[in-house]
Amino acid sequence: ALPICETDDDVAMCFIRNVQEFDKYIMYLVGRIQAESVVVSNAIQEFYKQYSEDTLASVDPSQPPPLPLQHFLETPINRINQYQLIIKELIRNKARHGKNCALLEQAYAIVSALTRRAENNLHVSLIENYPGTLESLGEPIRQGHFIVWEGAPGARMAWKGHNRHVFLFKNYILICKPKRDTKTETYSYIFKNIMKLTNIDVNDQVEGDDRAFEISPEREDSVRKFLLDLRMFT
Repeated sequence: ALPICETDDDVAMCFIRNVQEFDKYIMYLVGRIQAESVVVSNAIQEFYKQYSEDTLASVDPSQPPPLPLQHFLETPINRINQYQLIIKELIRNKARHGKNCALLEQAYAIVSALTRRAENNLHVSLIENYPGTLESLGEPIRQGHFIVWEGAPGARMAWKGHNRHVFLFKNYILICKPKRDTKTETYSYIFKNIMKLTNIDVNDQVEGDDRAFEISPEREDSVRKFLLDLRMFT
């Protein structure tokens, strides 16, 4: 535990040894949006107000009033930010004295990646109609919006491209169609294609566009190609 650490490297090792425990933060961050929508509901707010007045206040009236529920939702996020600030300051101090910062940098990488990993997992949880178990794909590495042309693209006219959300996993790439529910203002992704990375060729030398790349099955007789262009969304 952090309170018993005697050196900077002890602090770093505390994070490194407990790297799997930080997955709990990812699960929390993924579910945080849903939790917030529940917490701000009138029924929950009224219940907590009544609970505070009847139970908490009667325990010790001299204590300050109970904190709002939203405060408790923010606590884990504030803790992550505090961890980052502490480790970053330890790295600065150690580097200033010319000492090795490798362990601290590894610890910082663990903590600073939590938000990005949670965001990737949140987007994966919104995929619909996938013919299998999404968990079997492992943790997503990256995800983002692209304009995608399927088939021999030829002249890439914007109206021929499709708005797609692409997910990169360790062994697979998924292509999904974004869907927006105008009634609830929620988003999801409809599964369209999956390709195993070992079975595709990647061409990142697309003529006239340094922000596009082409993926296609490695069979010579295959005419199916996907051209992904990130430029449209930046």
